[in-house]
Formats: sequence, structure tokens, C-alpha cells
Amino acid sequence: MSSPDTPPAPTPPQPLALGWVLWALVCAFAPGLAAWAWTRDDRAALLLDNQLPGGESSWQGLAWGCASALFVAALHLLVLRRATREGQPPGPALRRLGLLLAPLAATILLPLIHVPGIERGRQLLVIVLLALFAAAIGLATHTAWPWLREHEVTRRLNHSRLAPPLLLAALTVGQCAMMIHLGLVRHRGLGSRIFDLGIFDNLLFHAMQGHWQSTSVLKGGTFTSAHCAPILQLLAPIYAIAPGPTMLISIQAIWVASGVVPLYLLTQTLFSQWSGRRWLGLVFGVVWLCHPSLHGVVLFDFHALTLAAPLIVWAVYALAAERPRLWIAAIALLLITREDLPFVVCVLGLFALAEGRRRWALLTIAAALLTLAVVKLALMEHADLFMPDTESSYRYANRFSGVIPDPETGGAVDILATVAGNPGFLIQHALVIGKLAFLAMLALPMMATFVAARRALWPAAFGLVFLVLSSGANLANPYLHYTVFLFPPLIAASVYGLRNLVERVGSPEGRGRALVAAGVALCVCAPMAGDKFGALGHSRMFAAGVAPLQRKLDDEASERYAWLAAATAEIPDQASVAATNSLGPHVSTRDEIYNFRHRKQADWLLLATNELERGERAELRRRERSGELELVDSWRDEILVYRSR
Repeated sequence: MSSPDTPPAPTPPQPLALGWVLWALVCAFAPGLAAWAWTRDDRAALLLDNQLPGGESSWQGLAWGCASALFVAALHLLVLRRATREGQPPGPALRRLGLLLAPLAATILLPLIHVPGIERGRQLLVIVLLALFAAAIGLATHTAWPWLREHEVTRRLNHSRLAPPLLLAALTVGQCAMMIHLGLVRHRGLGSRIFDLGIFDNLLFHAMQGHWQSTSVLKGGTFTSAHCAPILQLLAPIYAIAPGPTMLISIQAIWVASGVVPLYLLTQTLFSQWSGRRWLGLVFGVVWLCHPSLHGVVLFDFHALTLAAPLIVWAVYALAAERPRLWIAAIALLLITREDLPFVVCVLGLFALAEGRRRWALLTIAAALLTLAVVKLALMEHADLFMPDTESSYRYANRFSGVIPDPETGGAVDILATVAGNPGFLIQHALVIGKLAFLAMLALPMMATFVAARRALWPAAFGLVFLVLSSGANLANPYLHYTVFLFPPLIAASVYGLRNLVERVGSPEGRGRALVAAGVALCVCAPMAGDKFGALGHSRMFAAGVAPLQRKLDDEASERYAWLAAATAEIPDQASVAATNSLGPHVSTRDEIYNFRHRKQADWLLLATNELERGERAELRRRERSGELELVDSWRDEILVYRSR
């Protein structure tokens, strides 16, 4: 026992939470600085080049920051006063306030994110900024949830059975309407092409009459010279309701948007123990509808491969829900969608094997291999995996020219040789900035939650291999139909990934809190990604195929389309037509339509002069002078309509 005269031990000095002080300063000054940058007309020059008009200085921004700092300081004083009055230590209360104010710190990112056109030149920067902003909103939600969940409105919403699916249905209908509108504007503005909208319109026109995979646009008059898509025969009765490109554009938009249904059901299955699972289903539905790649594939003409997008998610859901009949239906539809989808079905079979469904897996893989053999050996014009470039088939080895030393003669065996014997080349071939940026954009709307999906990443395996082996910018273009190999399985894997992440949280209360925060962050990130990189806003990077997105037709374009519709209506239905690329889809709903570049002889010619080569113009003038062709009509010398005599 110490002596009564021993002085008490000195109180140890309290450490200064310097990090929280710095965080409070950021939260205080960020809104004012953001407002100063946002209100300037020269925002791009200020934020990207640090350029200001003469006589101005960035110290002016600090004055705006001080104004917002006064408001935030007042909030801190109120919290400090309340904690003192209640006899509580002020530190925890101030730290909670700092987390609640995280969105204020993130406001500094908004002016930079919304610099016009920044997404085109600084794609990775914008991706990082969007993810940080969404994470800040999620962090604030996580902090505020203990108070928010006590409100009656929150409780009622959490237990609502109808609100989430009804809201998702409304969003889906709205998204379909927008996509159909944009698709029609693109088509009427001459943004669609005979390759590929004209091909598929002509194919469905023939399928409607009972013809098998027929189109006059491709070699040999058959679609199987390039691909094989039996599913299009099943779509013929729907197409027959109103034949033409408008119906195809509408079918594609609605079909792809329907992917929200299996995604919603998958979420209900994986989060069956959480009362807010319906709202989480809505969240992943928003991710699907807002994904930039979905916008790209829907607005880029029409492709059979695009139809696989929701089918992949249906297959993942069927496995998760243990519904064998649904699994069989999804797998069967995938196998008849296009000739390369048996590879996707094989990795779905591997996913089933990883999930312990051995019988499902073996039968699925066997069906995929059998389908591939039948399609290549019996249905297509050539049995080679990549096919040669002949009078009756098109070659596709050039898409993998980097891993095939001689694309003119090489094939799948050469790819295997490169993979097995030259892995160093393969690594540098895969890890290029274009492919990494492509993956980053695919991951952004889901905030890369799929990285925690573990076994559920198997359905994306073929898409990843396809990306690694591919050559050229088109196969790593986030807006082309090849992204169907990746973005649907990655979104489905994100549901698994989020489940795996929250399972690491110890208490049920903590898991619910984490799910709410993640859901809010995803709901912020996905629409912003769709705005900056997709069709939701005025992105300068987004493209529908090779053409920039058109949101409406100007007066001249509207007048031109009205003339074109009237001019094509004068062409007899039974007449053959040769057209240039942008005009082909406007006359493809007939028996014989040809690409003028490949075939110059037809009953009628519909030509865009800016797509003609010099020799083709000279040949047209010669044929007109000789009396072989008659110029029937023209639009300002930009579009010519000829009739053969």
C-alpha cells in the first residue's frame, strides 16, 4: 500500500486524434470548394489544367470553402455541446458525425466527375472517382442506419412486399421505353447498318416464311456462312406481328431488360434470411438497367448474341434455387442462341460442378459439346472452329491474331500452343491498358463486388478467356455485343459476392447494416456509371456501335427520314435492292437485299453518296448514261434512288 503522502499518479496525456481532425477539415471545406468549381464556366480549364483568367486566383475558392466550414463547424459545436450536457465523452460523438458527413467530403469529387467529356480522355480517373463517391455515401448510410431504422417509415418500407417489385417494374418499363426510343432515333437518323440490323431483319423476314437461317446479305444466301442462331426461328411469330427493324429494336430492348427478373429472384434466393431482400433485389435490378454495356448492346443494331444476356442470369438463378426444369430450359435456349454459346454453357456446367451438382454438370457439359459438334458439322457451312475465308464462309481467326502466329492458316490448335508454350507473351497480351480499362468499366456499376464471389465467377470464365486471347479494340469495347460473355455473369456473381462479404460480419444486426450501406452505395454508383459511360446522360464516350448516340432527330434529319420512308415505299415488295451500309436496314424487310459494296446488280439501288468510293461513283454515272439505270429520286445529292431498266 502506498504512503498517504505519496502524490497521485499523473493523468497520462490524451492522444490527439489527428486523423479525425484532418477529416473534419476536409468535410468542412469540401462543399464550398466544390461549389466554387461547379459554378464556374471554365470548370474544365480550372480542374484539368489549373488555368484561371488573368487577375483571378485559387484563393477565391478558399473563401468559398471557409463559408461552408463555418456551417460544418457549427454542427461540430452542437454535437460537442450535446455530448457535454449528457455527460458523454465528446470523441465518439464527433467521430460519428465525421462519418455522417462523409458525403460532404465527397462533394469535392462532383465538379471533376462532371467536367464535360472527361470520361473520354480520363476513363480510369472517372471510374475511381465514381467508386469513391458511392463509397462515401455508403459509409454515411452505415453510420446513420442505427437512427434511420428506428423511424416508422423505414420499418414499413423494410417489410413492404409490393413496393420493391412494383418500383422495379416501373423502372424496367421506363428503361425499355427509353431504349426503344433511342434505338428508333438511331435507326431513323441513319445510324443503323446493313451489318448487322439489315442482316437480322432480312433473316427474320425469311424465318417468318419458314426459311431456315436465310439472308441474302451474306455469302451463299445463308446466315450459317457466318453464324448459326436457331433461336431466331422461334422469334419469327413475334416478328411477324409487325415485320421490320422497329419490331427487332423493340424485341431486343424488352428481351434484355427482362434480365431484371432472374436477377431479382436470385437475390431473393441468396438473401432469403434478410427481411430487406426485396429492396436488395431492386438494387441489383437498377445495376442491370443502368449498366453501360447493356445500353451499348441494346442500341447497337440487333444481334443474336445479345439475346443470351438474360438467359445466362436465368441459368445462374436456376442453379441457386435448385430448379432443374428451369435450368434445362435456360441451357437449351442458350445452346440454340448462337454457335459459340456452348462454351458459355460448358463453364455454367463447371459452376454446377463446383456447387456440388455433379449430374447437372455432366449432362450440361455433354449437351454443350454435342450441340457444338452438331452445329459445326451439320448446320454451318464449314466445320472449322474459326472457319476459312471462302466463297461460302467467313473467317474469324483475325479476332485472335495476336495468339495465332498466322491468322490466315492458323486456328484453335495455334491458340493452345501459344497458351501452353509462350505464357510470357500471353501475360503481356492480356495485361494491356485497353483490356484493364474495359474490365474496370464492367466492374464499376457493381463496385467490383463480384471479386468475392469465389465459385460463382465460373460463369464468367469463358468471357475472361475470350478477353485475354482477343486482339483488336472491338473485342474489348464495352459497348459491343461481345460484352454479353462478361457483364451478365459478372452482375450475377456480384450478388454472390455481396452475400459472401456480409457473411464475414459477425452479428445479424451488423450484417443488415452492411447490406443497407452496400445497397445505397450500389444505387448511387450504378446510375452515375450509366450517366457518365452509358445512355442515361450525355456521355461523350458512349457509342451505339460505331456511331455516337443520337437523342433526337433535328429538323433536317426528320425531313430526310420522312423522304426516305416515302421513297422506299415506292420500291415494290418483290424487287431486289442493293443498298449502302446505312440505308440497307430501311429496305431489308424483303426477300432480296444486298450490300452494294458486294453486289452492284439489283432491281433497285438505294445509295448514300458519302459511302461510295470514287470508282463506284464513276461506274454509276456510266450505267446511268448507258440507260442501264434510271435515277428515280434523290435527297440533296446525299441519297440516290436508282431503278434498273
